[in-house]
Amino acid sequence: MKPSEAFGVVVRSVGLVTVVPAVGTLCYALLTVVMGGPASAGGLIILALPPLCAGLWLLRGAPGLVAFAYPDERGSEWPVGHKINQPEHDR
Repeated sequence: MKPSEAFGVVVRSVGLVTVVPAVGTLCYALLTVVMGGPASAGGLIILALPPLCAGLWLLRGAPGLVAFAYPDERGSEWPVGHKINQPEHDR
């Protein structure tokens, strides 16, 4: 296993650890809303959404983060020999 793959596994594991409690909090807040509980359920929903989004991004492998950590193994955005400032017809 290459280091970038191992880092990807760690990133996905952190994503899972982040998503599970966020989903639990979101479910609790939604149940509180449905059952007519206190008004703080809206605040719980707002607090659960950022960790849920971040955790889902990490679960998908966080391609930007892994590419930043291991740029040579994932490949760059530009093809080899690409000149950024040179017009297409001059290449």
